[in-house]
Amino acid sequence: MHIFDAIRNLFLLLSRYRCLVHTAVGNDEYFEIVNKLELAGIKFKVRTRYTTRYGSEGIGMDSSQYDFFVQRSDEILAYGAIQNK
Repeated sequence: MHIFDAIRNLFLLLSRYRCLVHTAVGNDEYFEIVNKLELAGIKFKVRTRYTTRYGSEGIGMDSSQYDFFVQRSDEILAYGAIQNK
């Protein structure tokens, strides 16, 4: 783990954004969740882990992981916003 990742993880633990409400994989799902939370007016923080996988054809597939954190008081609202289609 890089020192920057350790500091960022510590910040998330100490911040008021400590409730993990969703983990998205790939950019498409990331932007979908961001849009839903912003439309609902919910403030959030995102922890990102970048990775790239290579399929059988050698083409890079985005498998970056995005963890969405909200304030505990917004947890139920966030779940509702994410589940709305």
